[in-house]
Amino acid sequence: MPSSQIFKEALRDAPLRRELSAALLARAADGVISVLPYVLVYFVLARALLGALTVNFVAAVTLALLATFSARYYLFQWSSERIYRSVYGFTGSLRIKVADHLRKLSLESFSGEKLEATKSILTDDLTTVASMLASILGFMVTGVMIPLTILSIISIVDWRLGLALASSAVIAAPMCYVLLRYIGKHSACVHSKNARASSKLLEFVQGIPTLRSLGLAGSTCHSLNQALDEAHQTQRRLEIDSIVLSVLAFIAIESGFAVVLLVGTNLALDSQLSIAALLLSLVLATRFYAPVQDLLALVSEFKFLSAAFERVESVLQQATLEPQRPTAEIPRDASVVFSNVSFQYGSRPALREISFEALPGTTTALVGTSGAGKSTIFSLLARFWDFNRGAIRIGGVDIRDMSLEQVGRLMSVVFQDAFLFSGSILDNIRIASPNAPFESVVAAAKRARCHDFIQNLPDGYQTEVCESGGKLSGGEKQRIAIARAILKDAPILLLDEATASIDSETQVEFELALRELSKGKTVLVIAHRLSTIAGADQTLVFQNGEIVQRGKHSTLLAQSGLYQQLWRTTTIESARPSPILQAAV
Repeated sequence: MPSSQIFKEALRDAPLRRELSAALLARAADGVISVLPYVLVYFVLARALLGALTVNFVAAVTLALLATFSARYYLFQWSSERIYRSVYGFTGSLRIKVADHLRKLSLESFSGEKLEATKSILTDDLTTVASMLASILGFMVTGVMIPLTILSIISIVDWRLGLALASSAVIAAPMCYVLLRYIGKHSACVHSKNARASSKLLEFVQGIPTLRSLGLAGSTCHSLNQALDEAHQTQRRLEIDSIVLSVLAFIAIESGFAVVLLVGTNLALDSQLSIAALLLSLVLATRFYAPVQDLLALVSEFKFLSAAFERVESVLQQATLEPQRPTAEIPRDASVVFSNVSFQYGSRPALREISFEALPGTTTALVGTSGAGKSTIFSLLARFWDFNRGAIRIGGVDIRDMSLEQVGRLMSVVFQDAFLFSGSILDNIRIASPNAPFESVVAAAKRARCHDFIQNLPDGYQTEVCESGGKLSGGEKQRIAIARAILKDAPILLLDEATASIDSETQVEFELALRELSKGKTVLVIAHRLSTIAGADQTLVFQNGEIVQRGKHSTLLAQSGLYQQLWRTTTIESARPSPILQAAV
């Protein structure tokens, strides 16, 4: 059985423990019964050598053989069904547990190499845990029970034969130990190389359009080839070295047959052992080694399984953003207060001592140069990351004392890059409020100005979209995401360039819809087109992670500073003809 803590915790579930225990006991019985035919044949052979064999006795033995075959068939089928049901029930619950844990982690866990490691655990390790555990658990039980039963029977025949048979296992034990240590030591390296190769392969597939546009699709596979080659070489080296150690262990184990033959023959020649007993011992000895060799192979597989368990556990052991004991205090309103908040991505500072207040029924605009920290404000408020210093409060309650569900229910977020899930457009809008009636979904879509184009799709609201939105345009996906936010109707609304992909024809109507949606809500909006936030109640100007200016549009425009520069720049750029069009003219 795996020594994994999560498996031990799963066995605390009484129904699972009972079903799995019953299945393994049935499989153990199957292993014991599988040896009985050899014993029955021994009785036939012994009677034949004594000249006392009768038809009735052979008939009785035949019926007994048929009974053992039937019992084995039933036990194997019954135990296999329950082993698979128990294991897949456990691994299904484990997948849900991992997924639930992942949603509570900081986004730091999904950046860079950590993301690739997490992907590998979700795709490779959880699949390995499910398929391998279900496949080998029962066979490991029979792999133990058959040799033990054979050793017991031979020891009953003559203890010296039992000792001779066991000697080979003692000789092979150190080799098995070295083999398992070697596999355990190098399986982590194999996993790492395979994860990197998968990452490079995915990167190459996703980058094919760009590579083709550069005419480089066939000549930029060096990093992919290198990663695949390293994964191949590492896996191959482990397999070859494991085979060498396994063969040595197999030879040591099988050498016991020669010892049994030598000892048994001497005992027979000294009349201390009957010929029938000698033949039974030799036949059983040949049956002894195959399960041991299979067990050794399974144990090496179990090392990979244990390593997969450890990697899954490494995810579950990561600290979440969820408080140990979420507060029962309810925010008095939807006001948002940042108090001296500082944050850094790794070693790179992103925000420095940020303080501001956004009140219900007001709009707070966040502007500034790219990378100034505007989107980080949204990420911290939505609890995607955990800030290093300071406090963020909603309605007087620190968000670190609130559960992630509590925080999530208070706000709707529309990012610049809208993400749609696989499924229908209806499902993608309704995900914000799963029990919302269809009429409410349509009303939200109309206010988001996406009802008309949805109606023109082949299946309307039932049109299926693949992951990330499929063939929908950026503006269409963004308007669906906005309809989702409208349907949720949360008291805090976060808009990250929500109008960036909206065409000029619907811009005015869309802004009126957002204004209607924003009534009574605490609205924070990020915008690069300053004209869209000129009516904001307050504007915060960010630069290098700090608020360098704050106030209304008219006040900031009258001041000499970054906001004035940004306004002039965006005004000039919007009026300037496109360089491409100029060249065409």
